[in-house]
Amino acid sequence: MVLKPYPANNFTSSRYLYLSLSATWKINHLKLETLNLSSNALRTLDNIHSTPHLLVPEIQDNLLEDIDRPLFFPKLKNLNISSNPIRVLDENIASLSSLGLLEAKYCEIELISIDLSRFKNLQRNCLIELE
Repeated sequence: MVLKPYPANNFTSSRYLYLSLSATWKINHLKLETLNLSSNALRTLDNIHSTPHLLVPEIQDNLLEDIDRPLFFPKLKNLNISSNPIRVLDENIASLSSLGLLEAKYCEIELISIDLSRFKNLQRNCLIELE
């Protein structure tokens, strides 16, 4: 199933979208600012496309083992990937230069292979627990 902003379903002006069981959806929404994909058993972020205004994606409590492709969200402020079996934070996260809050609690992080000091405000707001 493909979710696109058609005038008939009023998605063109939506700024917040909550999808349940969204692993089957493709998200292509140019004005979306907040996207809640929590608790959907997602294994990949491949379904998120063309969301240049996205500020806050909530993807906690899924089955993501890694961020498997570079994320291109030029305005992203907060990223919540808590409660996912993610083991490595690598260059796919490093492209998020505007990131102010990275929440990765209750993950299985074993390796952080990026320089977190590259982020403007992240040092004060990084909530990562290493096991």
